[in-house]
Formats: sequence, structure tokens, C-alpha cells
Amino acid sequence: MNKICSKCKKKKKVTDFRSCKGYKNDIYSICKECEYEYQQNDERKEYRKRWVKNNPSKIKKNHKKWREGNPEKIRENERKWRKENPEKNSVKCKNYKARKKGAEGSHTLKEWLDKKKEYNHRCVYCGIHEDALKKKYKDKRWHKLTEDHVIPLSKSGSNYISNILPACISCNDKKSNKICQKIILK
Repeated sequence: MNKICSKCKKKKKVTDFRSCKGYKNDIYSICKECEYEYQQNDERKEYRKRWVKNNPSKIKKNHKKWREGNPEKIRENERKWRKENPEKNSVKCKNYKARKKGAEGSHTLKEWLDKKKEYNHRCVYCGIHEDALKKKYKDKRWHKLTEDHVIPLSKSGSNYISNILPACISCNDKKSNKICQKIILK
């Protein structure tokens, strides 16, 4: 099946057009090639930026409508992001859990990585290096240093990076919800 592009006036295959509800036969009137050229136009880009800036409620409404109509696509995108960004996801989940417990503050992945670097990637209690954890434990979940809250969240401690120290899973587990008294190294 063929269709004529309303912009370049050339007869093209239907597969050269984007599907779009509301148009005749649910096919956009401009071919993908012409649409791409139109989207790359600098004036068009500037217009789009202005429109986005001036219509935040319409954008929010459209995004909400799209999310409601595409839950499976959203779940798939989230799964893909979690798989591609395991460390960012870990920090995101920990911040969420801390907020749920009513803790004040949060921290970024960069802050956590900087904190581990500050302590030479070693547990502050026993001094084991993060690389040595892989040899010590078979379970992959224990191959990295964990975030130990100096003042535990259960005792009104914050989730700011200033209240967090790197600790191996063993030391973090032993410390439990006690307030940190003794740090071995820096």
C-alpha cells in the first residue's frame, strides 16, 4: 500500500510513515524523512523549547496519559534501567527505604563512591579491602562494602552522607542498630 507525503508530495510505502491515531487510516500525513528534517530545523527546536516551557501542565497531562496507557512499556524501561545501573538503583532504593523510615536527608551515588574512596575502599571497622570481599564471600550481594549509618536510622539518624561509613556486611551486621563508638582506620 502506498501513500503520498503531504510535504514532499512523493508517493511512498506506508511503512515510510509513522502510525498516528486520529489521522486517516491512523497514518501520519508526512513521511518519516520529511518529519525528521522538520524536527531538526533550528527554528522548530526553539519553538518546541518555548512551548515546553510555557505549557508544563499540558506536558504533565500528556505524560500521565501516556504512562496510564503504557504500563508494560514503563515496567520494561524500568527493568532495563535497573539492569544497566545497578549501583544507582541500589542508592535509589536505600534512599527510598530511609525516607519510608522517616529519616532526614539523602545522598547520591557519587557521594557514596567518594566516601568509599576516602576510606581507601576498606571497611572502617575491620579494615578488609572491598576486593578481598569477593574472595571471602561466595554470595555476590556481599562483594561490595555496605552503607553503615553511624547513628542508625532506627535511632533518628539521618541518611546524609556525613552519617554514613563504608563497612563490610559482617561488621555492619554485627554493629546492628548500635551507635558507632570505634572506627579502626581512615
